[in-house]
Amino acid sequence: MTVQLMWDEAVGRLKSRVSSQNYDTWLRPIEVRTFDGSTLRLRAPNSFVRSWFESNFLRTVLDELRELGHAEIRVEWEADGEREVPLDEPVELSPPPRTHRSRFHPRCRPLPRPPHRSPSCSRRLPTRM
Repeated sequence: MTVQLMWDEAVGRLKSRVSSQNYDTWLRPIEVRTFDGSTLRLRAPNSFVRSWFESNFLRTVLDELRELGHAEIRVEWEADGEREVPLDEPVELSPPPRTHRSRFHPRCRPLPRPPHRSPSCSRRLPTRM
């Protein structure tokens, strides 16, 4: 059995136990890279997916692999799938979008306050009849 078939079998057993959304979000993106009989090398598209998978599904997947006949499995992770830019390549950064100034920003002028009327003021507005 190839490593990919073994992985697909183990993860496929979980497909009926989790929602399709969970399967597509957390299980499907995990790639098996190599397996030498004791060390399973995996790759996730980013550190968030990796962390979620490790916390919520890794133990169950390893149990499924043990049922397939692989007793002791150690897991190693390849670098996350996020694009890494070499330091010698220039990176163009776009300026941040312009936003309105917040009234809480220290350089902003405070908004004008409406005139204050004391509670003892007896002047009433006319009412319509």
